[in-house]
Amino acid sequence: MKRTIVILVSIAGLFSVLTAQIDLSMTEITCPEDVEEPDVGFLCQCSINNNTAETVYARVEFEIRHPASYPCYFTDTLYDYPLEPGANVAEATREFIPELGQEVQAYFMVTHPDDTYEDNNSLIKDFEISSGIDEEPPADFFAGFGSSNELQVHFTLPDAARTLLSLWDVTGKLVSIQSDAYPEGSHTVSLNTPELSSGVYFVRFAAPGLKRSVKVVKIN
Repeated sequence: MKRTIVILVSIAGLFSVLTAQIDLSMTEITCPEDVEEPDVGFLCQCSINNNTAETVYARVEFEIRHPASYPCYFTDTLYDYPLEPGANVAEATREFIPELGQEVQAYFMVTHPDDTYEDNNSLIKDFEISSGIDEEPPADFFAGFGSSNELQVHFTLPDAARTLLSLWDVTGKLVSIQSDAYPEGSHTVSLNTPELSSGVYFVRFAAPGLKRSVKVVKIN
């Protein structure tokens, strides 16, 4: 009689597992900071709830894209990712490195062939990339377009150093870059740029122990 009871309980338990309806829900997208820094890689995470009492192996997809035109900057996929009962956190396996001025939207999705309710399987979140722009540029740095539409950059070096000067458009595309060595003191240089249309650009300057970024406007 004891053996019979054990067998009946096991069959009931197996039937319960087989008939449980899987409903995986994406509940949150998180990033390390409220505002991410350009050129600094980070890992995105998402929170996923598993409503069953068993571990479910699902596919988790990470996509980072532009919020309007949807070009995809980054994709990552976790195959057969184990989701324990209740709340889970899944993390991308590769870092996403944002660029200056980039507009970014995260789109994450979890899928399982037996999931009974797919409307809660994905989430979208817009997040901010720091412009890296000095709202009040220090006196040792200035950049702007002169009357000849040539970009002039003024900077002061405490010591002789090699510098890196670059120009970016609002989409985060590199327009021009040049690297030169300068002695200690103040310098004014012209950034080598192609024919530029009117608009907003970002000038970035880097030297050992010194980084500056400013927004400039070109009007034709």
